[in-house]
Amino acid sequence: MVLLPPASSRARPVPTAQGVEKTLRTLLRSANPAASELLTIALESDEPSLRVGAVRTLALRDDAAGHRALVENYQHLPADAREAINVTPHRAPLVGSLIEMLKPGTPRLARRAAEMVHDWQATLALPAVAEAVLWADDDSKSFYATEALCLTGLLEQAMKDYEATAGSAKESRPEDPAFQRRAAVNALAKGVERYESHQCPEVVDAFLRLTPCDEPTLVEALHNTSHPAHRALLETLRHSDSEGALGVLASVLLDLHAPEGLLLVAAERCDRQGLTILLCRLGFPIGARARVSVARVPGFAWLESGRMEVLLRLPEQAQATAMQIAAASGSSRKLLAEAIELLLERGEPAGRAAAADAIESLKDQQAHPPLSRALLGGDTTVLPTVARLLRAKNYPDATAILILLLDYEDESVVEAAQRALGELSFSQFRNQIDELPPDHRRRLGRLIAKADPNVAATLALELKSGAAERRLRTLDLIELMGLAGDLAPVLLQRVAGDPDVGVRAEAAGMLGAAPKLPSVLETLEEALDDDAHAVREAARASLQKLLGQPLIPIEAS
Repeated sequence: MVLLPPASSRARPVPTAQGVEKTLRTLLRSANPAASELLTIALESDEPSLRVGAVRTLALRDDAAGHRALVENYQHLPADAREAINVTPHRAPLVGSLIEMLKPGTPRLARRAAEMVHDWQATLALPAVAEAVLWADDDSKSFYATEALCLTGLLEQAMKDYEATAGSAKESRPEDPAFQRRAAVNALAKGVERYESHQCPEVVDAFLRLTPCDEPTLVEALHNTSHPAHRALLETLRHSDSEGALGVLASVLLDLHAPEGLLLVAAERCDRQGLTILLCRLGFPIGARARVSVARVPGFAWLESGRMEVLLRLPEQAQATAMQIAAASGSSRKLLAEAIELLLERGEPAGRAAAADAIESLKDQQAHPPLSRALLGGDTTVLPTVARLLRAKNYPDATAILILLLDYEDESVVEAAQRALGELSFSQFRNQIDELPPDHRRRLGRLIAKADPNVAATLALELKSGAAERRLRTLDLIELMGLAGDLAPVLLQRVAGDPDVGVRAEAAGMLGAAPKLPSVLETLEEALDDDAHAVREAARASLQKLLGQPLIPIEAS
């Protein structure tokens, strides 16, 4: 006879993975309330597959009682069971039950539900968590406010992830978080409106991170200095590094009716990250609205001595925007001049260009050091602006410097210098040439040839005049201004076909200063057979200059 050990000491059968899976599938589909009881018991199983499977099944069942049991046991679940919840899709029925539990009446259950929401990162429950701040007891308000801020950060990231997939196929994009955001903003707005009842700055921070800049509750709280959340909003805006909060500050600088306190908060930001986002939100170039608004700002913290170096750590566009708003504001012109010099020397190209433009907002004496810095740098990014400002700011020897800039290699610099020397025009020179001393005519003519970009075209047109006397006078002007080389093509036409002997001879003589081109040499050689001795002699002299060797003298006919 074989004696069996007592039943209590017999080894219990170990469920197979296949059997567990089959049982869980059956319980998932079952409408029998007893299924929840079985799954709740299974939460305490020593068998990992059964325990984890029970958690997943409870989360996926549309079963409020089972969800409540899961929440009540959540703190005691092993790590693998908790992880099973964390990987459950956020659209599972469990999230709806958690939202229902986050209601007044069962504070202990609500808190445990919030803890599960936190671990699960279920942003769908954010509105319920935010509203819990309003009904929770004083000891729990801060807890729910902190949880709401954490969930807000997750929703912020989801919004960025969605925007990053713009242009991708619809099926490959994550779920659009716009509806979640709207529901969250509505709930957080209630917390802002009733701020005095909880005094939790986390609610204000979360609200600023998600709300559009034109949201009515936000606009009211910002503009109404007696609003219960006004001070908290300003304090959060001083320190928050969220894009939402900095976007609000950017909108403040565009608001013609923003309270002075708000403008000062925007002007106080001098941290690199915050300043970068703020300035990039303003954009470049700033519009007329921004210029009018920032004119009320008495100064920016980043213009102060010791803080100005932050400008060098900003992106190129942000540097340029900083210079524009500083110039448009009531900032100290002395500090602005220092910032301009700093960027002219070490800034990015767009920052340097904007710094040069900002010189215009300085008084004459304040503008001279930045102008000197720009001239010494020889930067073609800024020299066109400098050329425009030299005379406007009464810079010493401005005209002489502009004349030197006429010989610059960069076309934009030359054109700017020409515009600045607008009074040195060809028409004025032509009309007054007879009144000028002979020794001044050539020097001034050469200068105007550089300063007036239209002079060559005007002279070419003058050579087509029907009056020989006028054509001869034009040739004299071309010679005085040293433009024979530039106008060689039209001079060749005069040599080859002008009916007046004097014009042909004068033009042939001037070609000696033209480039040594085949067309020039050929035309002059043909002119050696001209009927007029004066033309032949002038052509011979020009050929001799161009070829660098004497030619056989031509006898007069």
